[in-house]
Amino acid sequence: MKQVNIYVEGTGDRIFLANYLKAVLAFKLEVEIGKSERSRQYYFYKEGIEGEIRCLSGWKTLFDSNFKADLEMDDEDGISSLVLVDADFPLDGGFAKRQQTITELHYRHLFEVFILPNGAQDGYIETLFKEIITPDCEPILNCLLEQEKCIQGADLPAPIRLRLDQEKNLIKKQIAQFRNRLYNQTDKQHVVAEKGFQDPTIRNLHHPYLNPLKDFLTQHLRP
Repeated sequence: MKQVNIYVEGTGDRIFLANYLKAVLAFKLEVEIGKSERSRQYYFYKEGIEGEIRCLSGWKTLFDSNFKADLEMDDEDGISSLVLVDADFPLDGGFAKRQQTITELHYRHLFEVFILPNGAQDGYIETLFKEIITPDCEPILNCLLEQEKCIQGADLPAPIRLRLDQEKNLIKKQIAQFRNRLYNQTDKQHVVAEKGFQDPTIRNLHHPYLNPLKDFLTQHLRP
């Protein structure tokens, strides 16, 4: 049985990837409930292969000696490792800089990496979320884009600097807009997130924008 661990930056990334593996690549999922979303454990499996989706707590965990030690131990045990991290935008990195930084890691040979959103461009996983929104949801997204432009164009005092992670804010706002219509107010955060990926009226997990990610996962998740 081939074993593969997949590392992502945060809990939202993990929920997305788990639902993607299930919906698109036909993996079965097993989730062990924890006291919080971060302490939950996500396992995936199908004939000939199994693994776990783990959280990095940010891409800079790649520089942590404990993380390196974990990969070395897994490698000795024959367990493969995949890493999915955001490219971010030039202010905080960007695709080219992020790729170069990871390539220069002295233990780079211990894992395969995919840089989100699509393995070639600047952005976050939230950029990916925006790209796979269904046409029915685009009008509200366009309204939010106009709102962000208005905020950025506001005449503010010089000491105040608006540093907006636009893509992240837009997606969070969009989910809030749909929450009352689609979800129970008592749903926990991870339930809301899972429904957002499982509901085909909001996001299309088979969207062509996801093809580079699909190709990467298909290549490395073979039995």
